[in-house]
Amino acid sequence: RFAVLSCFIMAQYDVIIVGAGVSGLSAARRLAKLGITKLIVLEAKDNVGGRTESGKSKVLDAKVDLGASWVGVNQPNLLQLVDELRLRLVPQYEDGDNVIELANGTILRWNGALSELVSTSGMSEVGTIVEHLDHMSKSIDLNAPWSHPDAIDLDNQSVRSYLEQHVRSEDAREVYDKFVTLVTAVETTDLSVLDWLRFLKAGNGFATVQNSSGGAQEARIVEGMQEIPIRLAETLGRGAVAFKNQVVNIKEENNGTYYTVRSVVTAQDGSTRTIRYTSRYVIVTLPPHLVGKIEFTPKLSLARRQLSMRAPMAATIKAYAFFKTPFWRSKGLNGFTMSTNGPVTQTYDVTDEGGKNPCILMLINGWHARSVSQLSPEERKSIFAKHLVKLIGSEEALHPVDYVEKNWLDEPFSDGCYGAAWLPGTLSIFGHAITKQHARGVFFAGSETAVEWAGYVEGAISSGYRAAQEVYEAFQRRSRRSRAQSKFPELDPLTIQDILSLDIAYLMH
Repeated sequence: RFAVLSCFIMAQYDVIIVGAGVSGLSAARRLAKLGITKLIVLEAKDNVGGRTESGKSKVLDAKVDLGASWVGVNQPNLLQLVDELRLRLVPQYEDGDNVIELANGTILRWNGALSELVSTSGMSEVGTIVEHLDHMSKSIDLNAPWSHPDAIDLDNQSVRSYLEQHVRSEDAREVYDKFVTLVTAVETTDLSVLDWLRFLKAGNGFATVQNSSGGAQEARIVEGMQEIPIRLAETLGRGAVAFKNQVVNIKEENNGTYYTVRSVVTAQDGSTRTIRYTSRYVIVTLPPHLVGKIEFTPKLSLARRQLSMRAPMAATIKAYAFFKTPFWRSKGLNGFTMSTNGPVTQTYDVTDEGGKNPCILMLINGWHARSVSQLSPEERKSIFAKHLVKLIGSEEALHPVDYVEKNWLDEPFSDGCYGAAWLPGTLSIFGHAITKQHARGVFFAGSETAVEWAGYVEGAISSGYRAAQEVYEAFQRRSRRSRAQSKFPELDPLTIQDILSLDIAYLMH
């Protein structure tokens, strides 16, 4: 839908945005609404969307979300865009029982929220640790988590080690552990307690981030999540997005008067060339580790460079299995399963409206995603099918009519999904630099920089809006300085006596 720009040296823009994901396009649209329309979005891939991506079944008329999938409650920016862009929502299917596999292989069924599982299985410690950590999260300042009195201690401890110290029951410990990996795609050994508390506070508590109804997985977009960035890009007009542009250098020129952005463009035959863009301001919306691959002049601050080195991407593989019938529903199941043993972390029923195209979504997160990522898609398909048989209890799971997957560890311009996680010992020391402006005109956005719902589409949108506002205010300051410098000093009017007293020779000179 969009043309690739091919000029060697581009005209100067007011703003260059690096990354055509939801964050970058949200920033571009907000800037355009503020009257700043001389902008361009540079995207390394050949499509918009970032970590949103739509896929299709090869044999059915069915679309799937290979990236971000859900729209949740308390996500006002995302809900507003869904409405403005005229997209439709379908509730996440929940009629029936959930299934969980415990560490010892026991399989339990329960109906309703996590609290119902806790009461029926005797794992009271799960409820206790949920309440305890939710309570602790309320003391976190989302604008400055590192300001917490115990920030360093909380940040130096992983969630895993915290659970081992405070939860005696192995089953309860493993259940909470896997719920963390379920919503973050990060192993608890790689996630600090401080970062987890920030995540809980930003998402309004454990129940909200974990639940479907009333939670972060409440609904899906019928047209697919990628329709949001596609339609955002269309509102900017043709040529506003330049594809196959991998930014490699951002350089301040003339003491911050403007910036030079160089990108490497790859043609279909594999050949490359360098394009030079100039602008007054730059917004970088890439994941932290990809920011670290860009050469900045002047060099990024030490704190910002450390953030790039200490924020690995989460690991996930999303797989969809289509079937002739939703056989799990006839067994009284709603399609949600969770396993503390893997390889599939959790599943959801994502059958289309009206029961069309029966489908189970499988999410393989954390260590399990890394362990099977080197297998072939066919090998993974077989392993995942056997997993479904174990949890759902039907041989029909061995015979899908189609299988679609996305291995996000193989995606070159994200290297993973859902988002980045700050390794223990990072947030408390370097977190203050997450959104800090670089030099005079480089700003940062992206879901990882969001105050609320970091790692979600909602966070990507809000971070784009924030960066756009920062650029707009920078324009306003520049404009005021320009007017002040060009304005002649005001002089008091001369009287007749003043004129008569002037040196006539000086006047003639």
